[in-house]
Amino acid sequence: MSPSYADTVKLVEDNYFHWEFNMRMKISRKGLLTHIIKP
Repeated sequence: MSPSYADTVKLVEDNYFHWEFNMRMKISRKGLLTHIIKP
């Protein structure tokens, strides 16, 4: 596995984390956060 591949994977994971975080913040404003919190 080349460093560039590892960097790409990390970038995708970071993007997903930010996307998930933003979605949770939007949903929490609607009062639905309790339905998607992971144990």
